[in-house]
Amino acid sequence: MTNIKSSPAAPARYAAAPIWSLLVLSLAFLISSKETTAFTSQLPSTTLRHPKQHNVALLSSSSDDDDATSKLLEKARKLREEVSAVEQSKAEAQKQNDAKAQAQREAEMEEQKQKDQQRLRYSAEVPILKDMGDEVMERVDFPPRLKGGKSRIVTIQAPM
Repeated sequence: MTNIKSSPAAPARYAAAPIWSLLVLSLAFLISSKETTAFTSQLPSTTLRHPKQHNVALLSSSSDDDDATSKLLEKARKLREEVSAVEQSKAEAQKQNDAKAQAQREAEMEEQKQKDQQRLRYSAEVPILKDMGDEVMERVDFPPRLKGGKSRIVTIQAPM
């Protein structure tokens, strides 16, 4: 940082400006911080002036500010509770959707298992002669002859 006072281009009246700005900012920070609330509530309202700046008023805190602060804190607490309630309801809805999806997948797997058992009951592996003279074993499905699942397919293989 360059020294403003030693610069020939800067007039002497701007040399103290950063010091005043720093003083005003530090006083404003002290007054607004929670640790100094008790200290500043006993201080009267003061006004700081710099020759080339506007008036800056520093006001002490009052009970109205404390009431407004407590109301805002209470409102923030209620909003946090509402958000957590919404998040919980979303989580419960997601759990219900997951449970429904899991039950549906299990039902589909059971249905597929029953279809596979029925296919195995009404199918047989038989040798099939292909174009090139190769004999390949393939599963062939047959429709059931009796209703109610009382029929069965029996395969017997014998040399010719």
